[in-house]
Amino acid sequence: MHDRWEDEVEIIEKASDEEVATHYNGMTSCWVKMSDLEARTTGLTEFFVMGLMAFALLTICRIPGILAGDIFAVFRYLMMFVMGIDTIPRLVEQFARLKDIVQRL
Repeated sequence: MHDRWEDEVEIIEKASDEEVATHYNGMTSCWVKMSDLEARTTGLTEFFVMGLMAFALLTICRIPGILAGDIFAVFRYLMMFVMGIDTIPRLVEQFARLKDIVQRL
């Protein structure tokens, strides 16, 4: 995608309308693929989180004599963990950008 962006000015200046349209159709295709990948990654992450929360609830409720405060504490720690997991898709995206920049240098 960065290669396409770098060539964009030259394409707009020198190319025909058809070549400009082809360029932007290619860019659109890249954006759609990136959006689809992000949606899949986010969906898988949320599915994992829901399973983790269900497992934790089932596990902690089976403990004899468990108190409501104990359940709350477990879920509070679990939510802190989930907030960390929610940053993974963004971290992967930033790592991919960094890798691309390093290759260009």
